Amino acid sequence: DKARSCGLFAQSGLNRDKWARADYRNSTWKSIDSGDVYQAPAPDSTSLEARDFGTDLDASLRFAEAHVDHVRHVYGIGWLAWDERRWKEDSEGRVAQLAKESARAWTLAAVRGNDQTREQRIRSAMGLESSGHIHASVDLARCDPRLVLPIGDLDRDPWVLNVENGTLDLRTGTLRPHRRADMITTLSPVTFDSEARHSTRDCYLDGIEAHTPGMMAFLARCIGA
Repeated sequence: DKARSCGLFAQSGLNRDKWARADYRNSTWKSIDSGDVYQAPAPDSTSLEARDFGTDLDASLRFAEAHVDHVRHVYGIGWLAWDERRWKEDSEGRVAQLAKESARAWTLAAVRGNDQTREQRIRSAMGLESSGHIHASVDLARCDPRLVLPIGDLDRDPWVLNVENGTLDLRTGTLRPHRRADMITTLSPVTFDSEARHSTRDCYLDGIEAHTPGMMAFLARCIGA
């Protein structure tokens, strides 16, 4: 009902002088009848990480952007840091150190600037180097989607063994390089050698086979070899 709608609109806070113009009203009703939908303008293509808001949230976004390959947060465990072999529980302050490096990098970037906002950006960046702001940025980053990891994603493959020189696939006996994507948190302090031999063991097994033919094959099946 156009008449009733016009009356309600005139009493609302949305009423404007242009609504009194017949051409404007007719154009509006035509758009409504045709099903046209207002399209909001596209958002600024500049990412949040690239903007200088000078806030703890801004610092946490930059931290996540810079270290998405190095840290993860698991609720129930805490921070994990990649040490080039596994995702290790951060008991040495690695995450805090990375946050300090991010804060200093932002200050240095402000110092190297040469636009009219340089002085303001330097003051803002130096403020974010304080202990309180650094800890706040780490605290906010705990829920950043890029860093959050469900606890069920850790150590999910029971058929791999992480050793000093790689990750051993127990199904095939092959060794591959350590990979972040495996989400392994454990590490056996041994080096895998596919050519390794144990003379005492071999002598013992040879004696068993000599007295009980077929026992070697049976033992191999028992241990999954």
